[in-house]
Amino acid sequence: MEKHSLIVALDVPSAREAAAAVARIGDAVSFYKVGLELFLADGPETLRLLAGEGKRVFLDLKLHDIPRTVERAVGSCLRWEPELLTIHAQGSVAMVEAAARAVREAGAATRILAVTVLTSLDRSDLDRLGVSRPVEKQVLALGRLAVGAGADGLVCSPREAGALRAALGPDALLVTPGVRPAGGDVGDQKRVAKVVWSDTPVNSIAAWRAVADRLEVHHCDLPFTGNLDFMETDVATGREKIETVEGEKTARMEFTTIADRDALHVFLRVRDPEARLVESGFKGGVGTEMYFAAGADQPYTCFGSNPRDGVTFAFQTSYSSADHHRLDIEATRGRHFTSEVAFSDDDYVLRLSFPWDDYYQKLPSPNAAWKFECMAWCPDGGFTWSGSIGIHNVSRWGTLEIALTPKQLAEVRRGVLFRAVKGGWRACRYPDGITLDYFDKWADSEIGDPGFYAECLKPL
Repeated sequence: MEKHSLIVALDVPSAREAAAAVARIGDAVSFYKVGLELFLADGPETLRLLAGEGKRVFLDLKLHDIPRTVERAVGSCLRWEPELLTIHAQGSVAMVEAAARAVREAGAATRILAVTVLTSLDRSDLDRLGVSRPVEKQVLALGRLAVGAGADGLVCSPREAGALRAALGPDALLVTPGVRPAGGDVGDQKRVAKVVWSDTPVNSIAAWRAVADRLEVHHCDLPFTGNLDFMETDVATGREKIETVEGEKTARMEFTTIADRDALHVFLRVRDPEARLVESGFKGGVGTEMYFAAGADQPYTCFGSNPRDGVTFAFQTSYSSADHHRLDIEATRGRHFTSEVAFSDDDYVLRLSFPWDDYYQKLPSPNAAWKFECMAWCPDGGFTWSGSIGIHNVSRWGTLEIALTPKQLAEVRRGVLFRAVKGGWRACRYPDGITLDYFDKWADSEIGDPGFYAECLKPL
């Protein structure tokens, strides 16, 4: 199998539709994946069709049973001569060994791929299954077991491929699902960051470092596929050109999220053993372009940063109104958006803090989904978290899932109200003449909490 192969998934319910798709694609692709739905509906007919067209087959059945049953099932699949066949790594070392043995004893060329953690699962799903390790560590542990037991390779998310390649070496085959055309629906391949709650404030990079190892790490690892030719100078990094540098490898931007009683915090980190050179200006670093919105249909703010100065600009997409408060990155008083940059010998970190005070009329309800996207401009190209393809324009959002308990939400509300009263901000007047009353908003049944207003605020 060549080093890089494009495999088209025949995610259709019938052989007739599969045949139509193969005909439309023609000679552009020679490798097709047949999954469980199509295999159960029209498996034999579809596989005969692909064989007749001279196509290569990836049979994605994710076999998972006792070792002897899987061994026999693999033997049955070999009659179709698939080039690739999937099993579940969680079925045990003995099950993986049995699958590999079936191929070996048949003298077949089929390669066994193990699925570690489904790409539709995230940390909360693993928690409910009783798995305490973060997704990345669970993938790495199962991947090592599977390849050690005889699997030829793994199915993995693109964001896991780098760590797996480093751990497993150059011979393990890695297949990444969920690659879609630009602008395509990401479907069930999630880009969701679960926002963790902290009982103590995490309002500095120093405080974040104390808890960072317990947070789930997300990566800007999707290669940017948009056109950069029109750019003369990138406003965030100051570089005159962003292009792929042959042979150069750079650390990717990673981020974690955490919430406390004061704010929602996002920490962007680049691991770089030459971080001090970036700090002193002797080496270029990773600049960013970020987008943030307090909900799916809310106005968003675009931020730009460079590694030494942090956030350098914020572009607003809406004026302040009764329902929206523009973030002020230059504010010198009160609770407003803040950021900072810190360097160490092996990394540099950017903190973004979005205080609840700026979102007092939009405080997250249980399981709220706020929006975030980050583009990282690296020396060897652009990378994104969610797959946006435009410059200074977000085309695909990731989700910050904020699941505050009633107790945590009450703590947030108390903090907002305390600071409003203490700061004389019972009402806020903007230069354009708009006046916002923090208390009265709570009486609104849609964006507030009338019970909370009647019990705690009206008496004041």
